[in-house]
Amino acid sequence: MTRTAVNRITVNAGGRRFETTTSTLSSAGSQYFQTLLDLSKVKENNDKEGANEDDNKDVVPVGDIFVDCDPDLFSEILYFMRRNRLTSKTQENIYLLEDLVVEADFFSYSDLKEACNSA
Repeated sequence: MTRTAVNRITVNAGGRRFETTTSTLSSAGSQYFQTLLDLSKVKENNDKEGANEDDNKDVVPVGDIFVDCDPDLFSEILYFMRRNRLTSKTQENIYLLEDLVVEADFFSYSDLKEACNSA
């Protein structure tokens, strides 16, 4: 993962790059990102300890995170992670809400799914 002293990270979502922090991704409640970041910490620790490369074959590589998803939807997800609310335009668009429910399932993000279903 690309990091600086403030834990900045770059997420490549469907070809569009988003900058955020590891704390935003890990504390928002998405099990997908919590697991991904935990695996990356294991990889970093193993690299520091000189672990065998085969030991890390199933671990997320250090570098940008790539997420194969629609970047417009990911932008909405990231907004929700940062503010714990849906944007006004999202709340008014039933089709966008339906799409976000699908993404919430993919990212194991129950808070987002509940917000979409309640909107």
